[in-house]
Amino acid sequence: MKKISLKDLDLNVNEFLSKEQLKNILGGIDYSSGGSCLKKGASCNHNATSKKCCSGLVCESSEYSVCV
Repeated sequence: MKKISLKDLDLNVNEFLSKEQLKNILGGIDYSSGGSCLKKGASCNHNATSKKCCSGLVCESSEYSVCV
């Protein structure tokens, strides 16, 4: 995915970025895109992944859990 800079968007002070524009700049953080953390509600298996929950919490001690 090609990343763009904020300068390329030529925004005025009162303009906001859409969710899609932010994803283009930040790369989108979610489990499916290989992001660095798992979103709230994402399934996690502490035995199979080194990814942590975006909230800063790690997976529960049970084999399968979700991020809170």
